[in-house]
Amino acid sequence: MSATGFIVLAVGLVVAKTVLSLVFKSAKVKGKIGEAIVSGRLRKNLPEGEYTVIDDVYLPIDGGTTQIDHLVVSKFGVFVVETKNYTGWIYADGKSKVWTQVVFRQKHTLQNPIRQNYLHVCTIADLLGVPKEILVGVVAFTGDCEFKTPMPEGVVYSRNLAKYIKGFNRPILKDKEVAEIIEAIGEWQASVSPEERKQHVANLKKRHGR
Repeated sequence: MSATGFIVLAVGLVVAKTVLSLVFKSAKVKGKIGEAIVSGRLRKNLPEGEYTVIDDVYLPIDGGTTQIDHLVVSKFGVFVVETKNYTGWIYADGKSKVWTQVVFRQKHTLQNPIRQNYLHVCTIADLLGVPKEILVGVVAFTGDCEFKTPMPEGVVYSRNLAKYIKGFNRPILKDKEVAEIIEAIGEWQASVSPEERKQHVANLKKRHGR
């Protein structure tokens, strides 16, 4: 290979590495990677006959839609899972509006995901017409983040999510009720058009920025 060809190849590799680095650092891609990891762990570690995992659920609400990362439906309850893919150190307080993330000594604030997920719990309870007591909100953190404060109730590392869900082992729903809930979720999904999903993403970007 000539010197010129070697330089071109080297530059191309640097550019490709930079582009890939930017892609994998983007919030959207990181979020999707985190969701895929959590979905895979749920399906691998929860018995299929007892638990039904539904990913990326869009639900109709007044004035738009809301999106839920994962729903796990079982006779032990309906688990509403919010996935967060973060790096660095996390300082959390279950009652605070915001939490703190520290990456290379730089501090960032993030919305309390417990509060965010509670809105999802309320939405599902309203749509189903069921008490919130049968719904369990869970926030699963994936990535290489580390909590520097005690993890609030209902917050787990994604590697422990299936174990956390299995900890709820008292049946509270009949098989017929489980089937009806799964069917209702499917109907909700079908009622949300691709245009509404795109608008949901656009509204989030407008509200929270990139």
